[in-house]
Amino acid sequence: MTGNTGWGMLVNHTVGPQIAWFLPLAVLAVVTALVWRAREPRTDLLRAGFLLWGGWLTVHAVVFSVSNGNHVYYTAVLAPAIAALAGGGLALFWSAYEAGGRRRLWLPSAIALTVAWALVLDRPTWFASRLLVFAVIFAVCAAFGLWPSASRASRRLVQGSVAAGIAATLLVPAGWAVSSLDPHFAGASTSPTAGPVGEFHHRALHDPPALRRAELDRPSARDTALLDYLVAHRKGEKYLLATQAAYPAERLLRAQAQPVLVMGGFTGKTPFPSAPQLANLIATHQLRYVLLTHLRPTTPATSAHGLGLLRLPGCPLDLPRRGHPPPREGPRTLRRQLRLCPAGVRIPLARSLTGQPPSAAGGPGSPGTDERDSRVAAMQG
Repeated sequence: MTGNTGWGMLVNHTVGPQIAWFLPLAVLAVVTALVWRAREPRTDLLRAGFLLWGGWLTVHAVVFSVSNGNHVYYTAVLAPAIAALAGGGLALFWSAYEAGGRRRLWLPSAIALTVAWALVLDRPTWFASRLLVFAVIFAVCAAFGLWPSASRASRRLVQGSVAAGIAATLLVPAGWAVSSLDPHFAGASTSPTAGPVGEFHHRALHDPPALRRAELDRPSARDTALLDYLVAHRKGEKYLLATQAAYPAERLLRAQAQPVLVMGGFTGKTPFPSAPQLANLIATHQLRYVLLTHLRPTTPATSAHGLGLLRLPGCPLDLPRRGHPPPREGPRTLRRQLRLCPAGVRIPLARSLTGQPPSAAGGPGSPGTDERDSRVAAMQG
C-alpha cells in the first residue's frame, strides 16, 4: 500500500514522472477541441473522440484522487487516454496552424507548455538535466520557426520546426522511461517505477543487495524450507496453510500449487473467515498451520480474541499488536521449539526454518525476507 492519494496525486514527485509528462497537453487538447468543435453536428467524430478519451482520463483521475493505497503502476491505465489526447491535440493544433489566423499560436504554445512542464516534473531530482538542455534548445528553435511572424517561412523550415518541437516534448520522458532498464531506477519487482523515486530506490542507495531482482519462478531458501516443512507435516488437512493476507501467500503459491487459505484478502481487512469458522476448520482437521504477519491489519479470525480460542496450556500464542512488530526471539531451531511446544509453536521463519540468520537466507530485499517478523502457529484441534 502507498500514501499516493489526493487531488495532487498524479503530479506529485513520485507519480508525476511516471505518467504525467503529457498531462497538461492532454487537458489543453480536450478543452480546446470541445470549444472549437462546439457548433459542429452532434455526430461529429472528432469531437466524439476527444470526449471519449477525455472521459477516460477524467474518470480515472478522479478515482485515483479520492481513493487510497494507489500503487504507482496503477496509473498505467491513464496512458491510452493521455497518448490519444496528446497526439490528437498536436494534430488538431497543426491543422489550425496550416489554416492560418490567430489559432496558429496554439501549436508553438503547446510545445512550449509541454517542455516547461517537463522542467517542473524533473526539478526535484534533475535526473534528466542534460536532456532538459537539449529539450529547451529544440523548443526554442520550434517556437521561432512556428511563430506567426514566420508565416512566410519555407515549407521545409516549418516541417523542421515541427520535428524539433516534437523531439523537445519527447526527450525528457524518454530518458526517464529508459532508466527503468537500470536496476537502480527500476523500482521493486512488485511495484515497478522509473527514475530516482520511490521507497525501493532510496532503500537501494543504502543497501545495494536490495537491488537483486526477485526471481518469480524460483522461491527463496526460506520459502522453500517453509513449504518443505508444511508438506512433510501435512496429515490430510484440506489446507496446507492459512495466511493473514494475500501478501505472504503469493510467494508460496508461485513456488508450489498448494491449497492455501488466504484470510483477510489483499489488504488483510476482509473479515473472512470469522473466529468461529477458523476454530471449526482446525477442530475438524481441515487446517493446522496459520502464517501471521504484522505487515497487515488483523481480522476477526487473526485477532488475539479469535486465535485465543485455539490457545493451548503451556504454549501461549502471542500475537503482535496492531502497529507493533512481535518481539524478536533468539535463534532457536525448529526441532527445539516443537519439543518445547508440541501443540502450538511460534516460529521466527528467517531463523528457525533455515537455521541461518536473515542475511544468509536470501539477504535483505530478497523474496520473503521482508517479513522477518512473520510467525507460523501450528495448532491441533
